[in-house]
Amino acid sequence: MKLSKEMRAFEERIGYRFTRPDLLIRALTHASVSSPNRQDNQRLEFLGDRVLNLVIAERLMERRKMESEGELAPRLNRLVKKGACADAVRHLELQEFILLSDGEEAAGGRKRESTLGDACEAIIGAIFKDGGLSPARKFIEKAWAPQFASTPAETKDPKTLLQEWAQ
Repeated sequence: MKLSKEMRAFEERIGYRFTRPDLLIRALTHASVSSPNRQDNQRLEFLGDRVLNLVIAERLMERRKMESEGELAPRLNRLVKKGACADAVRHLELQEFILLSDGEEAAGGRKRESTLGDACEAIIGAIFKDGGLSPARKFIEKAWAPQFASTPAETKDPKTLLQEWAQ
């Protein structure tokens, strides 16, 4: 399968060249355009979520050696949630490459956090399946660079803060 110029531009933007272009197409295919002849990105999203959690956990353990599990867990949660994945897609300006149905496009799917987050996890899953953990890690380091650079003063999520306040 030969990739279009648009897909080659996508590969340049993410810093990875696929040996199996079908994985790239599947990673970018939203469920709204799947058909018997075209698989959507949901299974790759499932895999990518696990790879993302592993890479972020590994990174936190390496760079925050003095923090306990209780301190690392909220940091991990902040970096792997859908919003963080959507921010990674926006950082690399990948939204335009996601394949959506006309109806999904008209409904604002290209800006929807869940759509962007799912696509990001699927991209990670596709890279992992195609090239292994090392290129997936490189993609995550690149896509999450702004989030890694910003260290918020508060790492607890709003639900945890509310529970602590209530107690």
